[in-house]
Amino acid sequence: MQSLIVVRPPSLPSSSGIIMHSVAEELCLVCGDKASGYHYNALTCEGCKGFFRRSVTRKAVYHCKYGESCDIDMYMRRKCQHCRLKKCMEIGMRPERENFSLFNICVFAR
Repeated sequence: MQSLIVVRPPSLPSSSGIIMHSVAEELCLVCGDKASGYHYNALTCEGCKGFFRRSVTRKAVYHCKYGESCDIDMYMRRKCQHCRLKKCMEIGMRPERENFSLFNICVFAR
């Protein structure tokens, strides 16, 4: 879902000088929090990006205490590292795909 914001300078007529910003309300594919961009080949928030980076860097091995079926969302993502990392891998996060580009785009209309 995208919202469109139109900004008009006060000194110019409404038909000229229009600047439009596309503000995407994208969600993290791991936890559902607000995504900040594509990281490691997947649309994620800063929290999941950092968690994935630390897990890969440390070669971490996590264990689930709850039967490996935890529902990872923005409130429960810290409860089970095993299921969070598993979900990162399931959505396609790859350590070799480090890309920190933002998805927000500014479009200038004339």
